[in-house]
Amino acid sequence: MWSFAGDNKKLSRAEMLGEMGKLAGGHTHLSSGFGSADALPTDTYRALLDETVFVPAPGGWSNLETFRVYEALEAGCIPIVEKRPSFDYFTTLLGAHPMPTVESWAQAVGLVNQMQQSGKIEHVRIVCMDWWSDHKSKLIDSVTGFVTRALG
Repeated sequence: MWSFAGDNKKLSRAEMLGEMGKLAGGHTHLSSGFGSADALPTDTYRALLDETVFVPAPGGWSNLETFRVYEALEAGCIPIVEKRPSFDYFTTLLGAHPMPTVESWAQAVGLVNQMQQSGKIEHVRIVCMDWWSDHKSKLIDSVTGFVTRALG
């Protein structure tokens, strides 16, 4: 149902692991850090994501953005992202998006349970996949337009 591979040293990761551990069907692979010898090899990590529905994406050292959000989206998973009470980082960065956004990891557990009970998991997953595909296309067009104008 959910997976997390990484270290538990940064910001809210310990809280996330404790809360998400209340959900059945989770998998964690804790390592000593990004690129460390005990981290999952890329192909093993991708295989894990291919079997995962939800990817909790707690913040990194300096901000809420991590590779994990984009890895999850690329794999067709539903990333669960954080926001701060006074700052919704991902909406500011990406505009309106369908990723479940929480201020606490206890909220994430409630969201997952609610989606399971209502049968909306697959709908949310498809909405996230479609949004991400569209967002990437728009970003490519924007960058292409910028470069064309700059070189023009």
